[in-house]
Amino acid sequence: MITEYKKVVKLLTKREKRRLYFLTIIKIFSGIMDMLGVASIAPFLAVLSKPEILDNNVIILRLKEIFDLNNQSIIFCFAFGSLFIIIINQFVRLLNSWYEKYAIKNIWWSFHCKLFKFYLTRPYSFHIQTNSKNLLEKLQVEISLAVDGTIASIYQILGNIATCVFLFSFLLVIYPIVSIVIFFAAGASYWLIFSRLKKKINEYAEFQPLFAEKTFVLIDRAFQSIKDIIIKNNHTFYLNLLTPLSKKYAKTNINYNTILIAPKAIVETLAYILLLSVTFYFLSISANFSSLVIILALY
Repeated sequence: MITEYKKVVKLLTKREKRRLYFLTIIKIFSGIMDMLGVASIAPFLAVLSKPEILDNNVIILRLKEIFDLNNQSIIFCFAFGSLFIIIINQFVRLLNSWYEKYAIKNIWWSFHCKLFKFYLTRPYSFHIQTNSKNLLEKLQVEISLAVDGTIASIYQILGNIATCVFLFSFLLVIYPIVSIVIFFAAGASYWLIFSRLKKKINEYAEFQPLFAEKTFVLIDRAFQSIKDIIIKNNHTFYLNLLTPLSKKYAKTNINYNTILIAPKAIVETLAYILLLSVTFYFLSISANFSSLVIILALY
């Protein structure tokens, strides 16, 4: 994927590259906001689970002194402060999603128009020697695969990595042992599941351009022979050729999307089971339930 990404990036204009640089910044900033969103919950939960903090914590005492607040006001401030950060986080996520589509679809549009112009300006001999179905396939299918399969995939992975790095760094500082255990267990599980499904994912992904190629040829041939089809009433011949391909494509697409979702769902379930196990372990050796509440909430 990295090799294909480098090839595609070489074709971009300076303006398109700048958009990708800005998208990278947004992805990183979104990861930071995800971390702050999680971190903002901790003070609110801490004062709820351990009210004595309100009268012992140096920072809280200083805030109460500066702003002339009582304990109830401090709790409300933490609650609304957390809510405000979470709202900002959701706004950044929305901006991140919109700008990702904006930048990538503009690249698709640019490639699509440039390639169409390239074909239109070729000499007549080029079009005599080249099948128009191949040109149509390149315009309608292969450009989408090149952009969505490389640039879009790379930046989705970048966004996930940024979020994981910042969240894990924060949780590692707060609860290092729990974080390390869950990180390595979840990472190993995901790698194991993905390695077993990788062959199927590649198989399903390879069928999509193959389906487009075959159906373009078949549909073009059918429309070119429409007079013969009407006269001989043999439309079932082409239907019998197209129907199995379309059915297999639909089934493949369903399986492909399900397999992509499955590793994440399985890993999240395993991580939650592991978190509960670690929590119950700490509960068995410590009676400090208030700290466990914060651990559960953060994770």
